[in-house]
Amino acid sequence: MEHLIHKVNITEEAKFDIECLNASTHFNKNEVKEELEYFITKNKKYHNKWYYKIFDFLDALEIIYFIKKGEKFSNMQIWNVVGICEVCDFNEEMEECGVIRGWYETKLEPNKNERDWVEELRERQIIEEREKIKDDEERNYYERLFSS
Repeated sequence: MEHLIHKVNITEEAKFDIECLNASTHFNKNEVKEELEYFITKNKKYHNKWYYKIFDFLDALEIIYFIKKGEKFSNMQIWNVVGICEVCDFNEEMEECGVIRGWYETKLEPNKNERDWVEELRERQIIEEREKIKDDEERNYYERLFSS
């Protein structure tokens, strides 16, 4: 079994989250990276997961690190901290319905060639609504036609 070296990358989006929490003065990036790398190395149950949350304290704030599996280079596994929020701002229902994923998948500088997921969702909703209206109109037409 090969020995994996676990490295943590704190994304620009996670840094932005820390600024939004007004905790940037208490956030030591290198210290957090070291702690998370140590934690991941010691807790082998996380090695095969693609996403998980780690609860921690940052000064008086109880926070959650959202971590996703990144690239693997030879014997080094990269883990990306894709989001950070206060525990009070998180609930399981939001995670189950996809709100949390939509938040941590959002990039500060999106790829110009990639369509925005919100636009795609709205387009799908409009198309579904139009199809429903069309189906209702067609059903009503046939009911009037054959209901003598």
